[in-house]
Amino acid sequence: MPDSGFRAVECGPGELGEVLSFLRTSLYGMPPPPAGFVDLVRREVRARSASVVALYDRVGIAGAATVRYRPSLSGAALFASVEDLCVRPDVRDRGLGRALLSEVERLCVARGISYVEVQTEEVGFYRSCGFEVEQGVLVLSRGLPALSQNSSTS
Repeated sequence: MPDSGFRAVECGPGELGEVLSFLRTSLYGMPPPPAGFVDLVRREVRARSASVVALYDRVGIAGAATVRYRPSLSGAALFASVEDLCVRPDVRDRGLGRALLSEVERLCVARGISYVEVQTEEVGFYRSCGFEVEQGVLVLSRGLPALSQNSSTS
């Protein structure tokens, strides 16, 4: 850890609401996620198909990251995808993003995962952390109709 005033921890199900709210507000400028979504992530964490890592200082949450674990047919093994990563603006440039990624990598190694990916526009940061641009890979997306308000994620 770059500064002894910070500690990174894998969040348990009870901590997810606050950490997911931090991420959603910090990254997307949106209000906290609906309770149904927090419950969905809680189920994923309990099933060990996702992890949420928080970085704390004396003020509170200094940063956080989410990671998903999925099977890869080509690799015949699990791989990990860093879905979200954010450090509070007032504590940036202290190596805390690297500390979050280090904790994510520790969790992956403990699960036997040897491949971690990230989809991002912040190529410079991730390259400086050892990630490489995959040649010939292009991410395409398509929006679908929004889920109804009565779904399990609302």
